[in-house]
Amino acid sequence: MGPEDDASRSLVSRGSAAYADIWWLRAAVNAIPYVGGSVDILFSHRGEALVKERVTELIGKLSWEIRLLSVSKLDRSYLDSDECFDLLRKAIERSSRIRDRERIHFIARIVAGAISKEIYKVGDPEVLVDVLSELNEAEALVVSKLKEMYRLKKTQVEDWGRPLESSLPENFGGQLPFLMKRIERTGLLSEMTGAIIGYGGGTFQLTDTARRLFEFLDESAPLEGQSDGLA
Repeated sequence: MGPEDDASRSLVSRGSAAYADIWWLRAAVNAIPYVGGSVDILFSHRGEALVKERVTELIGKLSWEIRLLSVSKLDRSYLDSDECFDLLRKAIERSSRIRDRERIHFIARIVAGAISKEIYKVGDPEVLVDVLSELNEAEALVVSKLKEMYRLKKTQVEDWGRPLESSLPENFGGQLPFLMKRIERTGLLSEMTGAIIGYGGGTFQLTDTARRLFEFLDESAPLEGQSDGLA
């Protein structure tokens, strides 16, 4: 049992324990008409279960990713560093707030990439974890679709427009321009600007960091049993 396990157990209990200890908050929640009792149960019990499930998902995927690494790629000095501890702590804390498994898996890949130093060709791993975890669910879905389109087309500049919109759920209708602008704040997209005849705005391009990140996340991992990594 390693430090990751201790950290995950601590985080699993921290949120619910904090809520349970704040008596006035629990009293206020229980005073909510009709739904107060249900909300109290959700925070004190269901919340703990969700955090445990998400952190367990991260730890499981991270363990698998590290086992796939060649022993020669492991940076032993990094494993003992404060930088590694801070990245692990951030990955666990941020994953506990993410619903979709894909992003949790991406965060695990980033951490494993930091251990092998491969992620540094993309960017700072802590910043990349921040970028992925700051997306809301709708934005994350759009980014996932963009990653898939980039994988298929390998193009830097694209008027994503209708192909992207048609790949999203119907309840996204009309939201895409707004979501693209919000994603732009993460540094994954930039809107094309300049004096272009007939251009009214709204065309985005992937940043160099986005392209490198997508390529890193799409790199094929060895199949089970093919790694010369850790047992």
